Amino acid sequence: MGLVENVVVSVLNSVMVGMDIVCFFLFIRLLSHRFNAAILTAFDRAGKPLVDWVMRFSERTIAQFISRPLTVPQLIAVQLFILWLLRWLIVALLSR
Repeated sequence: MGLVENVVVSVLNSVMVGMDIVCFFLFIRLLSHRFNAAILTAFDRAGKPLVDWVMRFSERTIAQFISRPLTVPQLIAVQLFILWLLRWLIVALLSR
């Protein structure tokens, strides 16, 4: 494996780790809407800036394609699905 290929694989692995972190905090937000537990609230507050930024970005993007606004759990479910698809695309790129 050459240097450039190693750098590309390392960058893609780092992107996947970032996507895992976003998915974790989105899932925590989804669970905290459903269940009222202190540990979920603590994790939700820790990831609030990241999740709010992702939700604002995806809300604007999704609003271009659908006419009615989505509820928070629906928006989180759509985001998790999109991240899941992107993750599979990255895995397909990394497989040889």
